[in-house]
Formats: sequence, C-alpha cells, structure tokens
Amino acid sequence: MGKNREPLKYVYGPVSSWRLGASLGIDPISEKTKICTYDCVYCQLGRTDSFTDGRTRFVETAEIIKELRSIGDVKADFITFSGRGEPTLAENLGQMIRAVRKARKEKIAVITNSSLLCRDDVQEDLMGADIVIAKLDAHSKALFEDMNRPMETIKFDAVVSGLKDFRKRFKGSVE
Repeated sequence: MGKNREPLKYVYGPVSSWRLGASLGIDPISEKTKICTYDCVYCQLGRTDSFTDGRTRFVETAEIIKELRSIGDVKADFITFSGRGEPTLAENLGQMIRAVRKARKEKIAVITNSSLLCRDDVQEDLMGADIVIAKLDAHSKALFEDMNRPMETIKFDAVVSGLKDFRKRFKGSVE
C-alpha cells in the first residue's frame, strides 16, 4: 500500500487460487463479524456470529467501485466475491457484479455455500458472473446438518433443488 492510499475495507488480494489463478477479492458483507446461513465445522473464519437468511445491503456498490479504482492496474485473472460470510446475502450483489464488469476487464467469480440458490432473486443476481463456485458438502440431510450446521430455515432438499435449477439456467460455469 502506498503512502497516500487509505486502507482497503472491501477489496483484498490478489490471492493465489488453484481454481482461479490470481484472484482479487471483494467482500460484499464486510462486517466485523461473520454473517452466514451456515456454521460449518471447518470454516476458516470460525463460528458464525450472526445467522440470517435475509438479504440486505451491507456495502454500497459505489464504495466497492471506488476501492477497485483506487488500487489501479493490479494484475488478476478473476475478481471474486467472497469474504466474511455468505456473499449472496448482499441484496445488491447483482448490481455489484454489473458495476465491476463495467469497471474492470477480469472475469467474475462468486463463491457461495448454495444455501440461497433456491431463491429467484439470488439466481438472478448471479447471472452476471462468469463462474459460480457453489458448494454442496453433503450427500444426505444428516451429514449436511452435522457438517454445515445450517440455520433452521435452510433445508437440505431446497439447497439441492436450488443448485440443480441454477445449473440449468446459468450460462456460465458452475463448479
């Protein structure tokens, strides 16, 4: 970071990713505590501080673009939405993806736990991405509940059907 640049709040990296190469991250949640629909036993962020399945605007899109512009010509293969919780909880995720697409040339990826893919508004927001890395850790309801420890409103069958439906609709790559 240069002398005159303010610390970044929403943009990080680039980080090396075996799937995406050099990835410049965007955290659309950017809260001090982790906000998610799951409390996965293996999460690198630790325990979930705030469970929610309600989408809200955590960060203004203009703030994301301002930070992206402030870093200049950083070399990256992808711009990836991820961070301190489930990125699809950001109700302006679609708007962010469209704005980043206009501001930068890199491909766009979103890393999601798939919990909200059964929602039309979430699927619509993800349509602007090039790649959606959508996880499904378990093959059964029992394993899903033991490993991902979802909030009560998130059901295994809905996650699976949402993921299947999204794969049919999405023109990009789902991994």
